[in-house]
Amino acid sequence: ARVVTKFPSSLSKSFAATRALSGLNNTTLENLQEAWATGVRFHTLQIRYSMFSWRYVESKILPWCAEHGVGILAHSTLGKGLLTGR
Repeated sequence: ARVVTKFPSSLSKSFAATRALSGLNNTTLENLQEAWATGVRFHTLQIRYSMFSWRYVESKILPWCAEHGVGILAHSTLGKGLLTGR
């Protein structure tokens, strides 16, 4: 995911008043930090969280979210079917 900090001039007026987003999804710690630095706040992060990705989430993402008051919405908890055999 890439964080857009400059919007096309046709969209700038509509985004100029944006103070908060409901959330982000599938991003890295670096992108979270960059998005937070823009000043636009978000309240949730939807992220893939399964036995295949838990190390990165628990070592990088969860501590950052706890520090900034951002909630986690887990998706693909069964590894998109890899854990179910389907």
